[in-house]
Amino acid sequence: MGEHVDVPLLLGMGPLLEREGERALLYVGAMYLRCLAVLGETVEPPFRDDMVAVSVPGQWLIVPSKDLKLPAKRVLQVFVTDFVGVAGLSPNAAG
Repeated sequence: MGEHVDVPLLLGMGPLLEREGERALLYVGAMYLRCLAVLGETVEPPFRDDMVAVSVPGQWLIVPSKDLKLPAKRVLQVFVTDFVGVAGLSPNAAG
């Protein structure tokens, strides 16, 4: 993935989440990954975490916090379940 992500990131299958996860897409570099995410409290910019989650219809989108100006949820843990696509293609088209 090439970028440092300061969130516990789990790849593969299995009951590895500490708590029940929310449906999410993880945006890293130019990739979208379908995942389950354990989210924390709502936080305001400037963020102390590298990645945060914002609500989009039907799920959460986990994005870099660097330039985000909206309130977002802390991302505590991520369990990647599937590769969705690359930037420039609609991640919602993959279901």
